[in-house]
Amino acid sequence: MTWVKICGITNIEDAEAAVEAGADAIGFVFYEKSPRNIGLSSARQIVAQVPARTERVGVFVSERPERVRTITRDVSLTAAQLYNCEASENALQTDEDYKMIPCFRASELSVAPSNSPWRGAYAVLIDSGTPSLPGGTGLPFNWRECQNVIKSISRFRPVIVAGGLTPENVGDAIHVLKPWGVDVSSGVESALGKKDEKKMQAFVRAVRQADRTA
Repeated sequence: MTWVKICGITNIEDAEAAVEAGADAIGFVFYEKSPRNIGLSSARQIVAQVPARTERVGVFVSERPERVRTITRDVSLTAAQLYNCEASENALQTDEDYKMIPCFRASELSVAPSNSPWRGAYAVLIDSGTPSLPGGTGLPFNWRECQNVIKSISRFRPVIVAGGLTPENVGDAIHVLKPWGVDVSSGVESALGKKDEKKMQAFVRAVRQADRTA
């Protein structure tokens, strides 16, 4: 089954609703410029109340490896999602006790990047970010244009697809790209940083329907 992450969680109610909807993972954004930024204390409180089986992923942008490590351990996260981070090359070479997910903009992927910096990666995330907005654009990238390069990456690392996914289009994304996982944030929100319970349920249902027909 396709792995499902609901990102940009800012409160316990949304976290519990995401888990209840069937999400495999929830994400916390540790980036001050994001409207979904969360404090460490709030993230710790949420993590303490979600089932241990749920992956807890921290999202970091242009962050130092030391700070990624400190926050991830302090909040008891299971994975670190890295945008423009030194850690995406440095920390991947070490034996960290949490999973690393380096992130890349789809617009940069004219060819599959080298496997060598990713040998310790749990998965690779492909997003529709821009130089000024690494993720959370709410816009999908051109799936068919990136189909072949994502297929190439999938040969040596699981691929997670993000960017503009919604309950209405995630099935198409899965059929075209056949990713290992999907990551949604704005597509299941009622307002910035506030998730919509029914949209989260609809998103997971759409993913499972796509799994059955893939």
